[in-house]
Order: sequence, then C-alpha cells, then structure tokens
Amino acid sequence: MTTLMADSTANPAIATEERASEAEAEDSAAAVEETGTKPNSKQPRSKVGVVFCLLKLRGKDYNKIQMSRKSRKINIILVMFAAIAGLYCILRDNKNNIPQKEFSTPLSKVQIEGPKPAEQSKQPEKIQPTEEEKPAPQIPEKFLLEIPFYSQAPLSKWDAFHEDMCEEASILNAAYYLLGKKPSKEEYAKELQKIQNAEIKEVGEWKSTTIAQIKKVSDIYFKGKIKSNIIDNPSIEDIESEIAEGNPVVVPLAGRDIGNPNFTPPGPIYHMLTIKGYDAQNFITNDVGTRKGNSYIYKKEVIMENMHDWSEKDIHSGEKMILVLYK
Repeated sequence: MTTLMADSTANPAIATEERASEAEAEDSAAAVEETGTKPNSKQPRSKVGVVFCLLKLRGKDYNKIQMSRKSRKINIILVMFAAIAGLYCILRDNKNNIPQKEFSTPLSKVQIEGPKPAEQSKQPEKIQPTEEEKPAPQIPEKFLLEIPFYSQAPLSKWDAFHEDMCEEASILNAAYYLLGKKPSKEEYAKELQKIQNAEIKEVGEWKSTTIAQIKKVSDIYFKGKIKSNIIDNPSIEDIESEIAEGNPVVVPLAGRDIGNPNFTPPGPIYHMLTIKGYDAQNFITNDVGTRKGNSYIYKKEVIMENMHDWSEKDIHSGEKMILVLYK
C-alpha cells in the first residue's frame, strides 16, 4: 500500500488517471442504482445524462413556446374580428348619411330602357281627392222641369175644402211629373180627395200641415214609387242643384208676404207651392193657389226670405226647410 501510494505520488499522471477511473466507477454505480441497467461501456454515462436532461428541459420549453404561440394567434384573431366588426358597423352607419356620388359611367341597358313594370309599381300612388275635395258639379245657369200644372181647385170650385189643399196639390203636381202621368182635371180632383183621406188617417190633420207631416203622407201614399227628403236651411244653390237633377222641390211659405196679386186679399197665412225651374234671378213655380199659377215666377230672394214651415203661434217663426221628391 505504501508502495502504491508512493508510486502514485511519484507519478502524478497515474494518480490523475486513477481518480478519473474512480469517478467514472462512482457515476456508473449511481446510474445502475437509478435505472437498474448498466451503462453503455462505449458511451460515457455522464454525457448521456447531460444530454437527456437538456432534451427534457428543451421539451418543456418547447411546449411552453407552442402554447404561447397559440395564445397569441387566438388573441390576434379575436382582435382582428373585433376590428372588422367595428369597421363594418361604422361603414354601414355612414352609408345612409353620405350622399351618393354621381358617376360618369356609361348607362346600362336597364337604365336606358327604364324601370320594369314591377319597379314602376313601387312608385308612390297618386292620392285621389276625397269627396269633400272633389269640385262641386257645375249647375246650369237655368233649368226647367216640364211639370204639368193643376191648381188646388182644379174644377174652379174655391170652397173651404179646396182653399186648404195647397200642400196636397203641390205634392200631386210633383208626383205626376215623376210618374209621367197627365190625368184629367176630374181625375185630379178625385186624387185630391183620396190623398186627403190618407192624410187624416196617418197624421189626424189635413189643414195647414207641416213639411214633416206632408212628407209622411207622401211616403205612405206613393210607397215604392216616390221617395222624399227634407233639407233644413237650404241655400239657393241647394234648390237649383235638386232641380237640375230632375227633382221637384216643395216649399212652405208665409203666403201673405210673397206678393202674389192673384190671391184673394189678404191671401193665405200659410201657403205651399212647387218649384220646377230657375234662371239667373228667379224661381219658376207651379203655384197651386191660383188658376194663373202655371210657371209663375218669383224672385229668388222673395222665396228665400219668406220660407217658413207651419207654426200655429207665428208663421214667421217657422223653420226654413224644403221637401225634395225623387224616384
């Protein structure tokens, strides 16, 4: 032993080699304890371990790097998507506010030929005027209905009965025109008696009947043949319009104020006649209160000012109204 140590001390190279061999033996023993296998005698165990550790560390770093790259890619994609979505919203909002530029490009075939029928239907429809907006029909300057004349005393018998038959006679004058009848005076006298009987039955009165009462009698007596309509506070244009449409107009009046010289003075308090025509200043009437009443002319203002329905207290307090007869 002393000799060996001396040899080793004497030869430093040998001592170094021996220490290296001892270290290698220790590494091999440690490797056997960890893996249970002997190290490859051709490749030093210390180098293999170092390489293995480096690869192991490098693999972990690689995984981390890969995960980091994926995260960055996902973040970049999300940011790009958000940017694109925001840009789309901005462009969409600005599109409605920015006026269209005029392009100098050549007209296409569709532009030259014009819109198709389907496109034309999309154009706004013209608003049709309502009934209130429609202009009133033109009324002729003058008009006359060929209504045959019969007085309220057709046989010239002006007794108490016939003196109060102006309402019924006016209705019959208008009705005969609408029905196209021209009875004889005798037939007309009998018709007056019949309508008076119907009047007594329906309204219980035949002297000085109101417009509403005479309308009721007319509607019943000529049921299904002639219709009637009351107009309150009529204007001159209302009367002319009805005449121009072929409808006779029956008017109640304050008889003593209309100035007919053919009435026996002082004239009737309450009177009724039929308007059958007009011109620029006058109404043309069948005034049944006189045998000279055929086409008798009254100034328009005379008729309008003295138009009053029957009132027992005062004829001048009677309302202004007319009765229109039509088919």
